[in-house]
Amino acid sequence: MRVKFLLHGLLVVTSLMFIGCDDASVWECGEGEKATDGVCVQKTCEADGYQCPTCDTDIGEELLYSDDGSGFCKLTSCKKDGVIDEDFKLVDINETTAECVAKTCEADAYQCPVCSKPWEELFYHKDESGYCKITSCPIGEKVVDINETTAECVAKTCEADAYQCPTCNVPWEEIFYHEDESGYCKITSCPTGEKVIEINATTAECVVMTCRDDNYNCPACQSYEKMAYDVNGNGVCIAKTCREDGYGCPSCPPPFLSLEYNGNDGYCIAKSCSYPPVYSQYSLANMQIPYCKIGADEVYLGIGSGASSKNSLSYFVTDNGYTKPYGTNDDRTFLLSKSEFTPAILEFSLNGESSARLMKIIRLKDDNNQYISPFFHPIMETNSSKYAYDRYNQVIPADATAMNVKAVAKLSDGTFWIGDSYLASLAHVSENGNILKRFVPKDWNVSTSYDVNDSLPADLTKRHVYAGIEALAVDEAGKKLYFMTAKPLDGDASTNIRVYTATLNNALDSIVSVSNDHNYTLDNANNRASEMEFIGTNNLFVVEHDATTSKIYKYNPSTGVKSAVVKSVTAPKTVEGLAPVSGTDRYLLINDNDFGQNGQKNDIVFVDLNTTGV
Repeated sequence: MRVKFLLHGLLVVTSLMFIGCDDASVWECGEGEKATDGVCVQKTCEADGYQCPTCDTDIGEELLYSDDGSGFCKLTSCKKDGVIDEDFKLVDINETTAECVAKTCEADAYQCPVCSKPWEELFYHKDESGYCKITSCPIGEKVVDINETTAECVAKTCEADAYQCPTCNVPWEEIFYHEDESGYCKITSCPTGEKVIEINATTAECVVMTCRDDNYNCPACQSYEKMAYDVNGNGVCIAKTCREDGYGCPSCPPPFLSLEYNGNDGYCIAKSCSYPPVYSQYSLANMQIPYCKIGADEVYLGIGSGASSKNSLSYFVTDNGYTKPYGTNDDRTFLLSKSEFTPAILEFSLNGESSARLMKIIRLKDDNNQYISPFFHPIMETNSSKYAYDRYNQVIPADATAMNVKAVAKLSDGTFWIGDSYLASLAHVSENGNILKRFVPKDWNVSTSYDVNDSLPADLTKRHVYAGIEALAVDEAGKKLYFMTAKPLDGDASTNIRVYTATLNNALDSIVSVSNDHNYTLDNANNRASEMEFIGTNNLFVVEHDATTSKIYKYNPSTGVKSAVVKSVTAPKTVEGLAPVSGTDRYLLINDNDFGQNGQKNDIVFVDLNTTGV
């Protein structure tokens, strides 16, 4: 086209030269115009190459012309540095404009990935690039989407896809699944008369039910029969027995009778006599500690003949056991033998004022660790003509170890001082119960299996029978031991009891001297002094009682002054033990239950004793 217009101009000029033109105005056309047939017309890019744009052929532009002959550049191919760029394609925007855009997989199948058929299929991203994604799998596998553009083939399972599941025997079997989701059949129910037994986690079986294991098809037994089983587990009815079934057993009410057996038959036997097990716990109200039964006599342990306390523990003593009068001469029948009973000190831990736990049983022993006797001492026979008999009415030989313990005081070194009513004697006892030394009245020393010293006043030989030393107390410093008999000595006024002061050596294990400076005056001649307890620095509490009432007085051993009644109690009656309660201002009182004779019980009560001015 450009060549065409150039040739046309040349012909016009040539014609004018030869023909000539008389119209001078033709040669006076303005800039950008030309004379055509004697007329000035606008030059154009198309006709005259006038003001044509410069097109960039390196990127594929080409000069084109509008209807008015003006020129414009338009991309007609996509080039880079004059070379066709295969990554782009030409796109017309309108008649005069085009652009090069990148070819895509989706629009132009350009650089599409090669997908593995038949499992993969071609898909397109938002930018029209292509990607392959699995859409089908081989037999036995399934398509699992990983994300929007990725999937994988995984093996089908029984649990997830019901693939290759075993065929279970309905209704007995049920399908279950392993961790790998494969399936297995397991028995979960059985025909009538059978039951499911697990063999392992994946296996069970049906087995026949029996009467023994499953209570299946058991016979109906009578009330006097019980079910037994043969080797196959079948049930049979057999007679009940006392030993095996408690059927037809005799009534053996505790605590004194227990049930024993002869073959399958039952019979009652009496409880053997023994101290209770340690750490047993007892109520402090109406305390009963079963001991044994002798014939018709129910024996409860007697622990209230004396009391003491130290470091939050309480100590009680037994006397000489369960005794009854024999004949009319004040002889005694001892229901318990020496092998059944030995005098002892019992250590208790109080639980407030409601209960106590037995912590220790300290049975009194000689130097050979043999238990001492509760029976009469030889002095009882020679001095008082009193004799002991056993429960079979046989005379019990006198025993020089014997004591009737009626009072106790616990020392800070762990040892004890005890008072004896047989001889009006004192004994120093180790914390394990060994009698270290016994102190008896002058000239009453009888050789025995422990150390005996006759340094107590000879006047004590005038004690009433069964009314020896029943009250003693040690002062706070542990240097002085105060004691007195339960009744006045023979020859003394009927209400005056001598109060003795024993000075102890530095080891607290021996008596240096004994003095009697003052007496204690009973309210009347029928009363007894049963206990004393030191308070303050120079005062004692003294317990005095008759058959029904116990009274507590304050007594000054330095002056012999007895105060008015500090406390009067009717329960428990015949108080024989008094001891302070550690950490409080209260005192405990305990009675002597005489080993449960006539239904007596130990009662422990707590009282406030006003010690103002002490």
